[in-house]
Amino acid sequence: MAIGKDSLRAWLHAPGMQIQKRTMNWLPKLGAYDQMQANRAKLQDANARIEASAANASAMISVGVSAGEDNYNLTLRMAADRVKAGINVQPKKLA
Repeated sequence: MAIGKDSLRAWLHAPGMQIQKRTMNWLPKLGAYDQMQANRAKLQDANARIEASAANASAMISVGVSAGEDNYNLTLRMAADRVKAGINVQPKKLA
């Protein structure tokens, strides 16, 4: 006896394998060329940000070095002036 669609025993038998589509595809997808251009634009933007941050970091380092050199030169000049004047100043101890 064949089991038909309306048979009472039809629920006992598992239905055949069905392929179901799980996406609605409401939004259109980009083509391969458009996707490649979008990725290239993202990479260029990321590279520009990295280069800008590297330039900013090197500028900050160079400012720090020049400020440190200025302080060092000022200290040397003060020490040279003391030696020339013959003044022997003892450093203060920190409490």
